[in-house]
Amino acid sequence: MDWRLLGQAIRASAAQLDVDLKQVPSGATWRSRLKIAELTALLPAESDLPPTGDVRQQLQEISRIYGGLDSPRESQSVSNLRSFHVLQQALAEYVTPPVQRLRRQLYFNAGQLNLALERFATGAGWQNYLMLSTGLSLSTDHAQSSDSLDSVADYEEVLARFDSVGENPDYRVIWDLPEFKATRQRLAHYLGQLETSPTQKPEELPAPDSNAAHQAAES
Repeated sequence: MDWRLLGQAIRASAAQLDVDLKQVPSGATWRSRLKIAELTALLPAESDLPPTGDVRQQLQEISRIYGGLDSPRESQSVSNLRSFHVLQQALAEYVTPPVQRLRRQLYFNAGQLNLALERFATGAGWQNYLMLSTGLSLSTDHAQSSDSLDSVADYEEVLARFDSVGENPDYRVIWDLPEFKATRQRLAHYLGQLETSPTQKPEELPAPDSNAAHQAAES
């Protein structure tokens, strides 16, 4: 879902949960505890943009309430409600930072492309070329790794490989795959976010030796 549809899903499920809680013992207490009114008030109306940092922080605090109700026995009548589950999942998605959300979407699409390529005799070669194979940039194991920051240069190389497919008419069958197009689109969006993300470390340059530094100072 885009931000607008996700916001609409949260509003609709919150309204339904509010109705459902009226049928539950201590429903008024639960409506207050789950901060339904506050949640609805914080959501921007019909916005195509992600929540601002301050709003996301407040929504994250509410999301944690939904993610960790204290006593299963006490909360069972509420946590079993379908409206609760829908709201819980939609809210968790909404408060995920945009870069992380794009990354998850990218690897979902990449997984779908990986499966689509399996039906071709040359699929293994394409999986390797498009960096979908195990150990490569768009593989499932890389998606699950949190050891280091993603490299802009790596994703630039992957995008260049995707774009090169469109330059050869012989590869039209690959270019026209819906899974290929979806993955390429997500890849371009993610790379754009990654390039502007404050979490990216500045590129490191080797320090000049003392002679080079002296010559530079005199020039």
